[in-house]
Amino acid sequence: MTSPTPEDQRAARLEADRIATVDTSIDEEGRTDRTLMGWQGWLFAGVAVAFSCFHLYTAFFGSLPHMQQRATHGLFGVVLALAFFSLRTGTARVRATLPWYDWGLILCAILPMGYVLLFWQDMFRARLFPEPYHLLLTVMAVGVFLEACRRVLGWSLVILAGLALAYAMLGHLIPGTWGHAGFSPERMASRLFMADSGLWGMLPGLSATVISIFILFGLIVMGTGGGQAFMNAALVLAGRQVGGAAKVATVGSSLMGTISGSGMANAAATGSLTIPMMRRLGYRREFAVGVEATASTGGQLMPPIMGAGAFVMAEIVGIPYLTIVVAAIIP
Repeated sequence: MTSPTPEDQRAARLEADRIATVDTSIDEEGRTDRTLMGWQGWLFAGVAVAFSCFHLYTAFFGSLPHMQQRATHGLFGVVLALAFFSLRTGTARVRATLPWYDWGLILCAILPMGYVLLFWQDMFRARLFPEPYHLLLTVMAVGVFLEACRRVLGWSLVILAGLALAYAMLGHLIPGTWGHAGFSPERMASRLFMADSGLWGMLPGLSATVISIFILFGLIVMGTGGGQAFMNAALVLAGRQVGGAAKVATVGSSLMGTISGSGMANAAATGSLTIPMMRRLGYRREFAVGVEATASTGGQLMPPIMGAGAFVMAEIVGIPYLTIVVAAIIP
């Protein structure tokens, strides 16, 4: 088997551009991602750069205190999610600017998380006796986190979180074994917002320190052309086999998963080549997209990132991270 020639790669890119143009005209009305234009685009591009610089700085020079580190990470993430994912689907022109209600949601994110950044010590000491404004800040923080999650990931996780919150507050209404005394609003605020648990707990801490650095590394590798090396390897390994295009998508997404902890980033990087390739060879559009989506989602399980699962397991179970990675490589 030989690697693809420059002519083959050029032809694949031209075909990808042609099919992407058709797909864009078909899917334009149903998209929710934004490409902000003008000063808004520059503003939030700067926010994204600041987000990356913050994590690089804290990785090299040490993290902030737990609650400050996690609140800063959460603030950047929520603001960018609200900026680059719209409330409703629409055309590119509609999605090119930020409407007034998204500015309001961004303000609702800045107020509670800015309060944590500035007054986290006073808030932590007052966690057993929350004031009414603490309850309001808790509602604002939980609300913007859930809305950002819904825009990026859909309703599933939001519904699960809503059920968990409802169970905590309404447990006194449930009879039998599953019932409990119920959490008061003050206790909910104390656990969710005012202490290093809930919104600022262990899992957000992993995201704010270790996982973010791995994702940044993967994005740098892909941005400098390293991802193309994985696709070339996948073409060499599977390109000439029966069903080779689908196998290239699977192998390429698996290799890309070793440096990217995001299924969406994986699909964007590999799908731009594999989906047009499959369509050109006669695969149905739905099948081609399904293969790439499944392969990119499964690619998150590849070591060393493993979709953040390895870091969570190491933190909860107490098993060294390297032991988990070795076990994943050699089952």
